Amino acid sequence: MPNIDVINNYKERFRKELFDSCIPFWLENGPDKEYGGMLTCLDREGKITSHDKGGWQQGRTAWTFSRLCNQYGEKEEWRNLAESCLDFARKFFIDPTDGRMYFITTRDGTPVRKRRYTFSECFYVMGNAECYRATGNELYLNEARRVFDFLAGQYDGEKDPYYVTPKFMPARQIRGFGGPMIGIDLCAVLLLADPEKGDFYKSRIRKYVDDIFKYFYKEDLGCVLENVGINGEFLADWSLGREINPGHGLEGVWFLAKASETLGDPVILEKAEKIYHLCLERGWDKEYGGILMFVDALGYPPDKYEHDMKMWWGINETICAALVLYQMTGKEEYWKDFERFTDYYFTYFSDPKYGCCFGYLRRDGKPTEPIAKGNIYKGAFHNPRKLMLVDSILGEMSKT
Repeated sequence: MPNIDVINNYKERFRKELFDSCIPFWLENGPDKEYGGMLTCLDREGKITSHDKGGWQQGRTAWTFSRLCNQYGEKEEWRNLAESCLDFARKFFIDPTDGRMYFITTRDGTPVRKRRYTFSECFYVMGNAECYRATGNELYLNEARRVFDFLAGQYDGEKDPYYVTPKFMPARQIRGFGGPMIGIDLCAVLLLADPEKGDFYKSRIRKYVDDIFKYFYKEDLGCVLENVGINGEFLADWSLGREINPGHGLEGVWFLAKASETLGDPVILEKAEKIYHLCLERGWDKEYGGILMFVDALGYPPDKYEHDMKMWWGINETICAALVLYQMTGKEEYWKDFERFTDYYFTYFSDPKYGCCFGYLRRDGKPTEPIAKGNIYKGAFHNPRKLMLVDSILGEMSKT
């Protein structure tokens, strides 16, 4: 185990990144003081590049700033931003015709785009549940419960998952790894906010965990697949059927590890460790370092043009996975990985000049130009979540 000085040095480094770099960048540049909610399309210095608002980012921002209140003590500007994002989303992002959420609106809340999947709803649930913990306002808990009930029914096939033309025709029915993976994390947040329904959320965690192992974890192929047939078939003749997203798999690793603790099932942790090693073997760039975006399970050229890029969220989730596994197993290899991944993040992604972190790097670690700090997909979520998680774990380690 690293000595107390090493632990405290890392803790100070991550906390400084959180409070001196990451959070000030988003607080100073993102909140929409005229219409409410969060603007996340920002350049390196924090200048707004587009006024469109993303549904993911309203819920994610609400979770982040509510979690800050719950972990470090309430600050009015944190609470106000969280509530502003949720209030904006509730007023403008919910389609009154079917209850589904939009993906993008204009700055004032006029709908622009709607997508088939339900990630806007997922992050809306997360934000509402965490905000309820921070404020005690029953409105947020009721919204979290209402939308999660829809998500659970949609996942189980009890409700029409699209309300629009399906993305794939009946000839190709698939399952996506993102659904059960995010489901585990949603339930972990809901367990803290809504303990009286704890048995229900634990049953959902069990279902999502079992589905990951049943459908997506392919030990014979040495990977976790991003897309599979409806019964878990390996769709080897289709590029997206061979797709591996190493960062997604590693994000799932630490969700699974936490689920093993929640459910009291050590077998889940054992499998999470196996997935961790498989994802790193496939996804860590042995020449330049960093986590590759996409890899083909059979070694063919990946379908997506950004496959060899390095993205902010991938390295953040990899850091989380390594440290969570170290905390839960005590194996030194995970601590060494944590140090290696941390070094990569601070060398290539962190931006001490303007704050926060770069979003997109080329394979060799140089930022894509012009540099973007945020967009419809990147906001105040993966990086601050990592920084808060690491600070919390290292704080627990320093006490022992």
